[in-house]
Amino acid sequence: MKCWRRKAGGGAALPCESCHGANSQGVGVIPPLAGRSPTYLVRELILFRTGQRNGTATLPMQQEVSKMSVHDMIAAAAYAAARRP
Repeated sequence: MKCWRRKAGGGAALPCESCHGANSQGVGVIPPLAGRSPTYLVRELILFRTGQRNGTATLPMQQEVSKMSVHDMIAAAAYAAARRP
């Protein structure tokens, strides 16, 4: 498993900051990730990946999670959860 690097992205995925803002605190309608439950974050990533979260607003996340392994999702969620909201 590669270490998840939020600023550099994980593998082919974009860094979370590119959409979720500095320190993953959210931008406009794009929700914050910082300080959220890691279990919640992983569950949401899986829902994006399986298409259970869908619609035009979810398309960017569906594309990003298609590039992430489950290990990447867990590592990204752990990192975001540890950030100060």
